[in-house]
Amino acid sequence: MTDTTQLQIESLIRMIKLNQGRIDSLIAEHGHGCRPSYVSEELCQYGERVERYKQEIAELVRNL
Repeated sequence: MTDTTQLQIESLIRMIKLNQGRIDSLIAEHGHGCRPSYVSEELCQYGERVERYKQEIAELVRNL
């Protein structure tokens, strides 16, 4: 694994943790159930980012 690839993976992992933290904070504040629509939209956006970052990591690993 090149240093660049390793740095990219580490960066993506940090971004996953950051976005997962935001998801956890929103759920802690607003719960699981009825909540304002903007909260549901933000949860969806953060979740999509997490999945995209996971896919990017998988692609980097596949190309080693």
